[in-house]
Amino acid sequence: MITTPSERAAAYLIMLFEKGLLGVPPAFEVGVHSDGTTKVYQTPKDGPVVPFLGLDEVQVIEKVLSKAMWNFVATELPQEMLAQALRRRFESQLACSTCQELGIERPEVKELVDLVLGL
Repeated sequence: MITTPSERAAAYLIMLFEKGLLGVPPAFEVGVHSDGTTKVYQTPKDGPVVPFLGLDEVQVIEKVLSKAMWNFVATELPQEMLAQALRRRFESQLACSTCQELGIERPEVKELVDLVLGL
């Protein structure tokens, strides 16, 4: 069982899991359910870091964009304001030469952002 702050956050985690982008690191685990056997996982405050670049080491740009995606799904606030913030973060990374060298311009990254914006 994984606790989430919103239904969109739950949909986001399911989507990441289905795409093979979400493992359940030990940092998620917080304990055992009252039934005594079911593990209960709590998402990190800034959400899971999504390794969308597929590199051996998680990059800072993955952490930054992952946090922006989590901020979009973790609340039920008006979506448009949060969607604009996510779009701005992604556009900033697209304009960054270091991010470009690491592969931020790959079509699958844009597809992931678009999928998140559709939640």
